[in-house]
Amino acid sequence: MDLSQKQKYYDRGWTMQEQYLSPRCLILSDSMAYWACQVSFRKEDVHGEPDIQQRRSRLPFTMLFKRWPDLEAWKELCQRYNPKQFTFQEDVYVAFSGIQRAMEKSFPGGFLYGLPEFFFDFMLLWWPCESIKRRRIACGQHGHPLPSWSWLGWEGQIVAAPHDPWEDYVKLADPDDFNVGVSEDYRIYPLVKWMQVGEKQGQPREVRNHYHVWREKAWGASELPPGWTRIENKREKSFTLEHVPDMLFKYPLPSVDSLPPDDLQWMWPPFLHLQSKRAFFKTMTTTLPNADPMFLFIADDDDRPAGIIFSNSSHPNLRKSEPCELVAISRGTAKQNPECADMPGSTIDLYWDELRKHDGFYEFYNVLWIKWEGDHVVREGVGRIEKSVWEMQTLEEIDTQLH
Repeated sequence: MDLSQKQKYYDRGWTMQEQYLSPRCLILSDSMAYWACQVSFRKEDVHGEPDIQQRRSRLPFTMLFKRWPDLEAWKELCQRYNPKQFTFQEDVYVAFSGIQRAMEKSFPGGFLYGLPEFFFDFMLLWWPCESIKRRRIACGQHGHPLPSWSWLGWEGQIVAAPHDPWEDYVKLADPDDFNVGVSEDYRIYPLVKWMQVGEKQGQPREVRNHYHVWREKAWGASELPPGWTRIENKREKSFTLEHVPDMLFKYPLPSVDSLPPDDLQWMWPPFLHLQSKRAFFKTMTTTLPNADPMFLFIADDDDRPAGIIFSNSSHPNLRKSEPCELVAISRGTAKQNPECADMPGSTIDLYWDELRKHDGFYEFYNVLWIKWEGDHVVREGVGRIEKSVWEMQTLEEIDTQLH
């Protein structure tokens, strides 16, 4: 077999679990035998020890499991998996379940249809890199449809989380991985109390989106979870975890034992109770050079630039002032860098004169672009609206289900 990543073996969805979960792999091609394990990659025509500096680059054949919830690793897994091919699209959930089950050992709260539940607000903000197609099929043992709010419900290339999602809780990364500090420029605050709706009326289950609870109580807590230590002196204010002593965290996280996965996450349908504020905007023609094809500017009825949207699908009317109904799902703050003005996804070119007055500090609302299907809504896109523009709109209450 040819080891090229373009070959069918590597394009198929089912084979990714084999590559990432197998402790050892013996790969036979037409002309060569290969060996891959957790720390090295060998070919039969190479003698001696492999170059240790190249070991980490060989690890796409395996999964290096960590003892803390690494959202960046999860983001990479989702992005590699979602464009893969399936003979039967209904297999997409099951074919990823092995990886998800393995990662549950380090993620408090487990996963809800492909999104880490503890960091739910963050992971709802995934966006498409291309026009993606709905997987309108039932899946899994219980035959529930895949949700529009999860990347699992769409076929194609995606960015599985905004920016670097672990910036919220990691202060200094593992030197073996990055040897860099993590910025403190991006933060999200909750607006919605997410509830998963059961098959019977009045049967809700709380989505344990608790990142903000632990962030807010970190320095007031008298006791820390097992394995955590608080560092507080003139030079440093952070937390350490005994399993990864070289890392510094901004706040401690609960153990998986104290916040375990819930079987109802996948036994119940993927319907979420959505109660928040909505407003109506319209799309604008994108003028950024080399802009992502799914990237749109948003304006209000007075043609005031409001923010950006990543649409899940592309069609001709998107750039011709199409109306869009937006729902706020979280608040956010960021420190904008003027050097990023030409990057897709940046709103700096719209607001830089105003941002300079506040040292580049940008406040916004994260929003879902929704469309109605009968008595419930589905996701059409995701984006953000500048805080002052959102708050000057005529905001309406919305209380429905997100399917």
